[in-house]
Amino acid sequence: MNWWERMFEQAHEMVKPKLKYDYKDHLDIPNEIAQYVESVADVFHIGELDLDHINDFLNTEEEFHSGSKIFPKPSNKGANQNAR
Repeated sequence: MNWWERMFEQAHEMVKPKLKYDYKDHLDIPNEIAQYVESVADVFHIGELDLDHINDFLNTEEEFHSGSKIFPKPSNKGANQNAR
């Protein structure tokens, strides 16, 4: 690995988001979360889904509901104007 590649790797590690969900085994997923993912994915058993997809989905959901830079929380600005 050359200097540029090492610097890129280090920079990427610094800005990479810390994942809340990083399951390594389907058995590690709590029942409540497994049931939610099964219902959303329309599968009978969580084991039918790839762990990377499960983790990506859950982390995206978390990011969306937390109002991150990628998914900012909607503004209520002007909400009262439409209620008239």
